[in-house]
Amino acid sequence: MHELTAIILAAGKSTRMNSELPKVLHPVNGQPMLHYALQACRQAGVQTPLVVVGYGRDQVRSVFSQDRDLIWIEQLEQLGTGHAVLMCQKALADRRGEVLILAGDMPLIRGEVLAQLVATHRRVGAAVSLATTELSDPTGYGRIIRSANGELQGIREHLNCSEAELRIREVNPSYYCFDAAALLAVLQELRPNPPKGEYYITDAVHLLIAQGARTASLRGLAPEEATGVNTPDELALVHRLMLQRQRNTVACSSGRTA
Repeated sequence: MHELTAIILAAGKSTRMNSELPKVLHPVNGQPMLHYALQACRQAGVQTPLVVVGYGRDQVRSVFSQDRDLIWIEQLEQLGTGHAVLMCQKALADRRGEVLILAGDMPLIRGEVLAQLVATHRRVGAAVSLATTELSDPTGYGRIIRSANGELQGIREHLNCSEAELRIREVNPSYYCFDAAALLAVLQELRPNPPKGEYYITDAVHLLIAQGARTASLRGLAPEEATGVNTPDELALVHRLMLQRQRNTVACSSGRTA
């Protein structure tokens, strides 16, 4: 079938959160983080989100038991982002159209951004598209590598960057849009990366670029939309940013009606 699909990566454990609660269930402004990723996908036109769960999967499913549109995918071993998407192969087999891939622990993503990413992808006729942002301190993020004329050449993880690449401020917040058929084809070519033996979804991007596939970028995301949650401090930061966003929305609405 031809439709917009989303894969939400929600299998992680709260290792650095010092909590037994699955990471995506930690609350932001009264809602579990996963709620916001699902909300953004639905606002962008996703009809059937695929949610990849692993650690605490029964607990996650229980919290979202009323969400009848979800397809639950189990990742019993957490072997990386590419492995999580590999677990979705069967669910993707009969689908045509686009596949969004995003993390369930980045609640500041907005539906309008995902919709813009899909629109850019379709306009270009791309096999893979990325949303990117620029950060004043890009430490820890994968850098976007471009040719002299601005074409996407790859994503370089922070630890693998040269001195020149470390100065690049455009980064990968991990919001992807793939053509479904192109994604399924390259998934078969993913290989585990040493030393952890994990599979990375960025390798799927690199494989398509190496094949000469068309790519696209949605540049200029707000820096806050690159904010993920791995620690209690980051959770507190995201909570403050969410409250500020909601206050700004209320203020704008009041201004329009005045």
